[in-house]
Amino acid sequence: MVNLSDQRVINIDSFVDLSAFIIPDWSDKSTSVHAPFLNLYAPPELVDAAYTKLHKAHPKMRVLRRGDFPTNYHFDHPQRGPDLMLLADPGWSIYASRDKREPQSMAKLGRSVATHGYENQEQFMHATFIASGPAFNKKLTATPFDNIEIYGLLACALKIKPSNTDGDIKNVQYLMAQDC
Repeated sequence: MVNLSDQRVINIDSFVDLSAFIIPDWSDKSTSVHAPFLNLYAPPELVDAAYTKLHKAHPKMRVLRRGDFPTNYHFDHPQRGPDLMLLADPGWSIYASRDKREPQSMAKLGRSVATHGYENQEQFMHATFIASGPAFNKKLTATPFDNIEIYGLLACALKIKPSNTDGDIKNVQYLMAQDC
């Protein structure tokens, strides 16, 4: 979890018009979003124009195009990844609205003062993993590992054959009392 503040909000509306974009975070009930990241979908010419306006718009925000995601995101599938992903630095929020209204305070909106969703390699985004039982080594403190390894651990513990995933049981085999 990372603490948020009304003083650390990047208002995307002030940089680019998103009205022609598909933004999954905007539902029928929600016309604005405060988030650590924002995924945008649009035709290539709109994506290029938005990237040009946004890629250096704020020092606490990164803008990534489809095809340029870091490998640890496991997010570069040609049909699934967003055309653009806007990423706020930890503790910052990205704000965008359909109606161009100014961001409201967290208290007024009833928003949480902390959130998840930032770069998963940052220490404050690491999860706690606790395991017990005959499949796991005893009295062992695990080194940090990616959440994509959990499926393989559980499949091994349950002695079932796992499907192929981006995880690799070799990364966490040391936690297991049995070979996987």
